[in-house]
Amino acid sequence: MDKRDETGGARSDPSQNARRHGLTAPVPSEQTLKIYREILNNPEQCAASYVTHEVTRLAWALAEAEARVERASAAEREHLFGGARADAVTIDDFRQVVLDVPAMREIVLSQTVDVATAVAAAQEAAFWKAYWKKADLLKRYRREAETGRKKAQAAYIKALVKDDPYPPGK
Repeated sequence: MDKRDETGGARSDPSQNARRHGLTAPVPSEQTLKIYREILNNPEQCAASYVTHEVTRLAWALAEAEARVERASAAEREHLFGGARADAVTIDDFRQVVLDVPAMREIVLSQTVDVATAVAAAQEAAFWKAYWKKADLLKRYRREAETGRKKAQAAYIKALVKDDPYPPGK
């Protein structure tokens, strides 16, 4: 059943939005394994080893968190510096924006002399609004991933210290 907000539009669930962008989907295991091996400084470490020991389990969690940060950062960089770069935008990009009925009605009712210029200005404003909205969303996903990495790193370090056979000062 589709949930609707008070205006009748479909409600947006943040977790669904992130999933739609692919930024909270499970990280490919080969990417996680590569980072896991780097964390443990063991290029031969097998993926199944993380279930047998607390430190390696937390190393795997840290590797997954690091992979999520890499993926979110790459998506943010692609948006800001890739094909949709702000400095590479042309008037053709603005023309692709389809204005909704209320925006067109406002232009017509404004009784402007140059409707084409008003439409072009509205298209440009809508383009930049969408561009920066997506940039803010990707920034939020990256920050959430960084927070997850920070927590995973703290847990991993705590387990390393606890598991140290030669603690400092003894």
